[in-house]
Amino acid sequence: YFGSHIDLSIFGGGIAMKGRMRVGTGASSVLMIVIILTLTAFAVLSFVSARSDYRIAMQSLETNQKYYQAERTVQSLLSDIDAVLQTSSSDTKMRNVLALDGSITQLSENTVTFSEPAGENREIVVILKIANQGTYQIMLYEFINTETWEIDNNMNLWQE
Repeated sequence: YFGSHIDLSIFGGGIAMKGRMRVGTGASSVLMIVIILTLTAFAVLSFVSARSDYRIAMQSLETNQKYYQAERTVQSLLSDIDAVLQTSSSDTKMRNVLALDGSITQLSENTVTFSEPAGENREIVVILKIANQGTYQIMLYEFINTETWEIDNNMNLWQE
């Protein structure tokens, strides 16, 4: 029978339920506070991560700018050396190459070297072999780390 009286207590329709606990507004408020705190924690973590990524990107930008500035300087010096070798006589070539820049040093009778700083603890090292025909051969063109590395033997990993 569908009478005029419907028991709404089984649906939780605001009528006090007999023998059951009723969830009130306090539980939903606590749930909302937990959700807001969780979202705030994620927002803070996202901000910290983004700030860290930005800092790393700026360091990478600075390192790349210093490297490419050094690369440009080295290429300009190689161009100057090439021009000097083309215009100098065979007996004045080495003297004219050494007079180009103070960083060029002579390693042997026909070999010169120079380096260009490319940031903190880094540099580009070039070694050239000068030929009598007014040309040079690049023996070494290397981007190196100038920081000395020291082995740390303080930790004993193999304990008996």
